[in-house]
Amino acid sequence: MRTIITGLMMCAVVAGPVSARDKKPSKEERRVEQLRASLESKAPAVYCEAALTFRPNGFFPYCSPVTYPQTQHSFTLNAGLQAQKSVLVEMRQEGDRSISAKATSVEKAVIDESKAVNGEGCLGQSPAACVSYLAARLFVTTAADIPFYDWSSQASFDPDKARRRNLTLQVVLPHTDARSYVKDFGFRDTSPPLDIVGINASVVDGKVESISFSGRYPILSDNPADYQGSGFADFMATVLPSCRTTDEGEFYRMFWAALVKPREFTENSGKWRFTDNGVSKSYASSSYGNLCGLKVSSFSSTGRTITDTGQNLSGSSQEITFRLPNKR
Repeated sequence: MRTIITGLMMCAVVAGPVSARDKKPSKEERRVEQLRASLESKAPAVYCEAALTFRPNGFFPYCSPVTYPQTQHSFTLNAGLQAQKSVLVEMRQEGDRSISAKATSVEKAVIDESKAVNGEGCLGQSPAACVSYLAARLFVTTAADIPFYDWSSQASFDPDKARRRNLTLQVVLPHTDARSYVKDFGFRDTSPPLDIVGINASVVDGKVESISFSGRYPILSDNPADYQGSGFADFMATVLPSCRTTDEGEFYRMFWAALVKPREFTENSGKWRFTDNGVSKSYASSSYGNLCGLKVSSFSSTGRTITDTGQNLSGSSQEITFRLPNKR
């Protein structure tokens, strides 16, 4: 009897590893493995789904569905995938990489260089170094259907204009603020919404002179409760090292004192005006100050239009800009 029991135990020991080794990965495990492999692709249509699923840090150009983050605060996963597959997104092959059909080879060079350099910031740095710095800390992408830096229609005979370029990036963040506006762009979607921050850097002679934030941030509010729990202070400290502080509440008070309290509204703010197709009313304000050792300014606009046909249209945008101290 003892011999029989010992034999059965030996069979169990041998059979255990064999059955585990023969177990095939599930369909979901194979899908996840394929998605992770897709992150290394140079084709946006391939890596976009993987990037939006895993939300890793890094630079994933042409993945965002948001073209104008100034007026759209959030998007969802399915909306992003639908936009990436849309016929409106036209790509072309530049070497071994897919880029926007309207962009030049310079845009491909910025992508490749940003993956090779170790950026130390944005202000005063090259576009590639700025992208590298942000991508090491955040999920950075760009609008799927437009170039983000250099495009053929931007060339100019004007020497001053020829020195200037705009680097347009977008940062994807997990949705944290329930009060933030969420729009699914026409697609029914139950996936967690992702918030977006639009970043526009003014580049002069190959160096970033100023950097602006719009969309999900900034929070130009007089109410302290609107700042708490938003992650705004952490975001600013990540993007601009000079904004780092040990007291989050103190940062919000300084931000409010520099940009919210001194706001000045335009002369016609809040007044109804007749237009070609109805009546409209808007509020626009701006301010200038100093924050984080930098020149800073803000612009905010909210508008409402009632058309002749009875449609009620509204929209808003707000933006803050940080400039190097010797620039205005």
